[in-house]
Amino acid sequence: MTDSKIFKLMDLIEDIKKVDEMIVLHKKDAGLNFMLSQYEARKTKLTGYLISELNAPPYKSKTSILFLKRFLDKFYTDSSRLSMNEIESNDLRRLEAAL
Repeated sequence: MTDSKIFKLMDLIEDIKKVDEMIVLHKKDAGLNFMLSQYEARKTKLTGYLISELNAPPYKSKTSILFLKRFLDKFYTDSSRLSMNEIESNDLRRLEAAL
């Protein structure tokens, strides 16, 4: 990876950290649901871009996939995993069976 690409992705991760901090801040104030949804949408968009960049040639590798797993574990809290557990228990088992 070129230095410029690494710095671009590092800046992207910093942006995601800042948005995540704003999400935590707005979750404390129930009256700011609109802003919370805006920050969550921004985080999803930035995360999607990061995933796309690291999952595309020539950067796609086992290491980049493992990094993405660690990233998702860090930035997506247990509350979002609760709804995913239902999906994982059904759909992902079916996908694993297809392997």
